[in-house]
Amino acid sequence: MDTKRKRFDLNSKKQIYLNEINAINVMSSKELTVLAKQIANAKNAILETLIATPSFSLALDSLINDINNNHIELKNISNNINDFRQNKENTIKRNFLYILSEVKSMLDNQKPQQEIIAKLYKLNFTDFYLKKIINKLDKRTL
Repeated sequence: MDTKRKRFDLNSKKQIYLNEINAINVMSSKELTVLAKQIANAKNAILETLIATPSFSLALDSLINDINNNHIELKNISNNINDFRQNKENTIKRNFLYILSEVKSMLDNQKPQQEIIAKLYKLNFTDFYLKKIINKLDKRTL
């Protein structure tokens, strides 16, 4: 019995909504403007009432404060990530330059390619850069 009543209430609310939508569809633009102003005024009145309520006002202030704090925390995290990336890039560049200078020195001393590759592996150079250097070694254009 209770579910039938809920279904009836829901259906009647749907019907009211559809009737209101149909009423809006046949309104003139002037009537729609008046309705929009009434809705805006009602919304503003509700907001003013809520803001005037101490507990809501405190909750709103707390929410704004939390959002500001989270924004600051996210900004700090973002800055830390950027600093970490920059430091990592700088370290990679320094390591790359050091390894290139080692390879150049070995090339200048006419060391065999296998010895140079072994040195690169010993320095834990990544495969991506290692392949690039090996390609250049094959051409002897370092």
